[in-house]
Amino acid sequence: MIIKVTTKNVSLHIEAINGFDAIKKFFKMIKNNKIALNDLGLIGYWIRSDGEKIVFRIFPALYYAGIINYETYHYSLNQAGVWINKDQAEQTAYTDKWMITD
Repeated sequence: MIIKVTTKNVSLHIEAINGFDAIKKFFKMIKNNKIALNDLGLIGYWIRSDGEKIVFRIFPALYYAGIINYETYHYSLNQAGVWINKDQAEQTAYTDKWMITD
């Protein structure tokens, strides 16, 4: 099945078995430098077959994977008006680790 995954300056049609698989493939593209970090927003979404948009966070997974550092993660959230401490940032990253891990 082809699933559309979108964020800031990126709109991809990814062949995947479901939305979760599409998100994992999306992050593999980021890890393999096929998607530039400056093209990413804080959140993205994938579109289900019924047209509903399913939102997912991007920066916590990037932080968990070591693609961005804490300062970049924290600064980006602050720019969006999100204020969290380091413990909360790390917990969110841990929660979203499934997007990065195989």
